[in-house]
Amino acid sequence: MTALARVKAAVNALKAAGISATRGYPEGVIPHLEEVMAAVSVARSDQRQTELAVTIYGPRGQECEQTAQQAAAALRDKGFICRTGSCDFDGASHLFFVKVTALWMETLHNRVLIGDALLPFATAFSAVQTRQVQQQEGQPLQGEKVWTLAVQEWLPFWEPVVQDEAGAFTLKVMHENCTEIYGNCYWLSITLEEGDGGLIRKRIARSWNERIIQEEP
Repeated sequence: MTALARVKAAVNALKAAGISATRGYPEGVIPHLEEVMAAVSVARSDQRQTELAVTIYGPRGQECEQTAQQAAAALRDKGFICRTGSCDFDGASHLFFVKVTALWMETLHNRVLIGDALLPFATAFSAVQTRQVQQQEGQPLQGEKVWTLAVQEWLPFWEPVVQDEAGAFTLKVMHENCTEIYGNCYWLSITLEEGDGGLIRKRIARSWNERIIQEEP
């Protein structure tokens, strides 16, 4: 979906929530308003993400703040990641306004979970099976099959980075018709890198259990 299509989807979501909404006004051109209005425009966009600027304008500050909270909730229901700013006053238009940042991420179509916790910002996943070879004295080579799992996430700067708990865990990948389950997993490495507008977290895990494919009914 294009950035302009995301704007249209956001405008429709706000209207469905009972909020008057339109595409963003040209810079410096804000009409006289008697009631609250949400103006939606593209702040930035690339192949991975689209950030929308949703500005709530109105003649009364408290009403703008309340509408901004309602707008953020409506957009979250549609999959946007939202952050609401504070109320301010525009002297040129004599209107109060509250800015809401609405971020849409192109994440994995498949859902990745650690235990029962969804990773909402996962952008890549891979699983490779290898054989660990060991040799005991006087014995032939023996191998144990293990899974090496890689998970990559893009974390917005305003999202807190939660530390992983120590110990074994179960990793699940939910597809449309089945779920892959990897038990007895342990993290091997976790790295964080600064990216455009957020952090890129790369985690490598190893599972010594057989992969379970759970078919959906």
